[in-house]
Amino acid sequence: MPKKIKKADLTNRFLAKFIDGLIASALGLVLDPVGTLMGATYILFADGLTGGQSLGKRITGIRVVKLDDGETITFKESMVRNVHLTVIYLFSLIPVFGWVVIITLGLVVILFEAYYCVVDVNGCRVGDLAAGTVVVEVSKGEK
Repeated sequence: MPKKIKKADLTNRFLAKFIDGLIASALGLVLDPVGTLMGATYILFADGLTGGQSLGKRITGIRVVKLDDGETITFKESMVRNVHLTVIYLFSLIPVFGWVVIITLGLVVILFEAYYCVVDVNGCRVGDLAAGTVVVEVSKGEK
């Protein structure tokens, strides 16, 4: 990281992802099956919204930036860092079996991602490593 950036607190990261998951799930439940596709699109591109913040990240005061220069990410980086989560979410389109996949595979991915967040010096998860991004605290003057 070129300039001093404070990596995001893990609690805020997990809370932000939980909020984003609730948004995607609500879309899927209320507007199924089109809502499920809308939810998948949200998961895929939400981190590329204004300031590198999904709604969950905006609420928790964190954002995603490029690791090399600290600049705000684009929709491309958002897609790269979240594609595996989106694929897992799309299994919800399959009755019963899809939920079994989401629960089992989702748990494995969450644990793997959490492990990387803890052991990586920058707090990067696997999606961050693939996209060259890092999640940071929003500084006091930003929002």
